[in-house]
Amino acid sequence: MAEQKIIDLEKNRAIYEDYMNDGYKLALSNSSMLTSSSPWLNDYRIREWTVRECLRRNGPDLPSTFGIPELNRAVEENQDTNAISDQLAKAAQDWPELASFLDERYMSYWTTADLKDCPEGSFGHMVFRHYDKYGYDNTMSSIAFPIRNHYEYFRRRKVEIHDFMHILTGAGFDYIGEAMPNMIHFGSFYKYFDADLAKDLCTNNMLLWFPFFLRSSLNYGPAFPWIWDLMEKGHAIGRNSGPYFLKKIEDYLHLPVKEVREKLEIRGAYDLDFEEWKRRSDLIMEGGQTKTEKMALERRDRAREMEKSLTTAAE
Repeated sequence: MAEQKIIDLEKNRAIYEDYMNDGYKLALSNSSMLTSSSPWLNDYRIREWTVRECLRRNGPDLPSTFGIPELNRAVEENQDTNAISDQLAKAAQDWPELASFLDERYMSYWTTADLKDCPEGSFGHMVFRHYDKYGYDNTMSSIAFPIRNHYEYFRRRKVEIHDFMHILTGAGFDYIGEAMPNMIHFGSFYKYFDADLAKDLCTNNMLLWFPFFLRSSLNYGPAFPWIWDLMEKGHAIGRNSGPYFLKKIEDYLHLPVKEVREKLEIRGAYDLDFEEWKRRSDLIMEGGQTKTEKMALERRDRAREMEKSLTTAAE
């Protein structure tokens, strides 16, 4: 029998590390502050967001949207929005539909009340039913930030149609379901735009969605296959669909969802079992899905009681 070798772990570790690093040693900077060639690493808000959101658990103590307003501000402050706007204008030179979209800068600024009269069973009624049940209204960043150039418009409009995309992809409104309306943009934008422009158009989705995927997969056993499945579905929908993001979706609120998908050229959408996916969301959010809905219902009831009291007092 061959004699067992004695391994010098310390020596071999040093050889291994030197080999993997190719002998490179990090140079000291002249700066007394953390500095990098990446503006994202240099921004303390992005660093805090990325570390915290990638590694924490999905505890029910924080709402799922916690920190997003600050992230949105940080992203736009780190992007050259005028340069990205110029890239969009360049892309529009050979794309009349995009040029018309950017020139018109259509925003509906829709509210829950605007959806109230949508016929039973229609796309608009499905969105209304969810919003009305929980007392929600459209308080997205689409109505909280200015529109000064093409890129800012593109972003605001993308946000304005976000909740429509939950239904149009078939995802419903549970938190795992966020995978599909986020990933459809990756599939679509990298199909229709130059890769560098697509990267800039997807930056917010990247920083918002992938930390959720990472932390859930790190901390909860069933999370990875569940979420990955929806991510694949969302990306495939984007790759196979027409440029839905250029359309006036509000023109089709009165139609059944299937017809709206045809009008918008959304292909391969999945109508998931909403209750089952809400259950899965609740599992990997430690009850956070139930808590979010419970708090929304309580806020709705308080708001309606206050409105009732004011109406009575006015009479």
